Amino acid sequence: MFIGLLLAIVSGACFGICFLPVRYINTFAWENIKFVFSLFAVLIFPVLLGFATIPSLPSFYRETGWQMNLIVILAGLLNGLLVIMYGLALIRIGMAEVNAVGNGISQCWNHSFRCLFSIERPCADAWVVACS
Repeated sequence: MFIGLLLAIVSGACFGICFLPVRYINTFAWENIKFVFSLFAVLIFPVLLGFATIPSLPSFYRETGWQMNLIVILAGLLNGLLVIMYGLALIRIGMAEVNAVGNGISQCWNHSFRCLFSIERPCADAWVVACS
């Protein structure tokens, strides 16, 4: 439990300071910064990491099936849209407010999906009771 708590604290600290360099980059428009981020974080690094850690990545995608791959692609597109909206909110509202609200929403969605869609459904009954 201690390791999980420590990972949560480190994750929160990293997420809290991840947009700090954006404040000091005045020569580029935010679209350019997001393009470079998206190029590396969404395209280059995942492909390199996939081929480095999964012995036969193309066969893995074939065995997974088109339905699950489509769900993953749609989730990625939704995440990309949300990253753009996050960046726009960061510019208009401010770093502290956007990070606080973004962290809260992220944690709520993460725990809700984990509870509702896991195989064991550990807290689905508690979720139904809480929402009714």
